Amino acid sequence: LIDELEEHLHPRWQRVILPALLAVAKTIMSGSDVRVQIIAATHSPMVMASLEPLFDAEQDAWFDLNLVDGEVTLEKMAWRKHGDANAWLESEAFDLPSTGSIPAGITKDSAAKALENSRLSKKKFLEHDTALRGVLSDTDEFWIRWRFVGEKKGWL
Repeated sequence: LIDELEEHLHPRWQRVILPALLAVAKTIMSGSDVRVQIIAATHSPMVMASLEPLFDAEQDAWFDLNLVDGEVTLEKMAWRKHGDANAWLESEAFDLPSTGSIPAGITKDSAAKALENSRLSKKKFLEHDTALRGVLSDTDEFWIRWRFVGEKKGWL
């Protein structure tokens, strides 16, 4: 039983800690009657992503602890791959609306809503563009959609 197995580990080590422990358990069990069960608690999307190639639904399980109306609940979750740590952050495991800063999330949401407005003006678009440039990196995926609309309308 390991609580917070990612505690004090660099992300590089968070990616390998549980696979390494599983390899040790497999070695201990090979050729013997000894059975090893690992129960690990984590708040690390890196740890969750590291399990994707190893998870076996027939012998492994993921349980989620939640606080609902002042009571702790334990729920067995359906396992599915999310691909990377960012996708895990936005999954039901972590329930975050986005992986960036809170201001970036708010700014992106506002800009996305503006794109849905058929009467979006060039002036408003450029105001959102300035705000986005203040909070997003050049490689943020939101830019693909944003630039597509801006170029289509001739505003960028």
